[in-house]
Amino acid sequence: MASLCNCSLSCPPYPRTQWNPSRTRPFLSIGLSPTFPGHCISSVGSAGCRAAAPDKARRSSFANEASMSIDNLHRFINLNVGKWNGAFHQFDTNGNLLHKVDTKLSASSYGEDQLISLIQTLYIKQPPSSTSVLGEDKEPDWAEYKIKETNMFTVDKYQQMGFFPQEKAFALRYQTAGMLETVLRQGVLGEDDTGEESP
Repeated sequence: MASLCNCSLSCPPYPRTQWNPSRTRPFLSIGLSPTFPGHCISSVGSAGCRAAAPDKARRSSFANEASMSIDNLHRFINLNVGKWNGAFHQFDTNGNLLHKVDTKLSASSYGEDQLISLIQTLYIKQPPSSTSVLGEDKEPDWAEYKIKETNMFTVDKYQQMGFFPQEKAFALRYQTAGMLETVLRQGVLGEDDTGEESP
């Protein structure tokens, strides 16, 4: 997960003198604060690099974040459990709607404590068949697409979940290319999926 840092620094002008290699010059070092949101730490000092060590409060805040990660996962799972209806929209370069694919998401959990997992299945409405059988009802078909489980072992590798305590919000980045391809293939073309589980 990347963070952005917006820093504004002003330094006193360095007097113009003749360059002397034996003379020590001040340098400016910039680093990111280890606490969220991304604050900058700047210091002017003598030549040579030094790492800014976080103070005790910051170190303990890091320890608390690490120990709270299972709690954040529980919150995320509780927030997502249920059934959801949605749609994917595909537009051309001029902004005209090409396709609308209806979807349903079913999410449930199993396990407890550190072994809890979120299971999600995406159902993709199939396009109407070009062939029809006399007397057959016209109920839509739904293709099933299993999303990789979310748990303590997969959350960093596949879902890359982050929690922002001040905003009480989650940031989640799935590797969605495979899922979008499947939605468009099945929802627009009606092609079968390979049946593989995907992140």
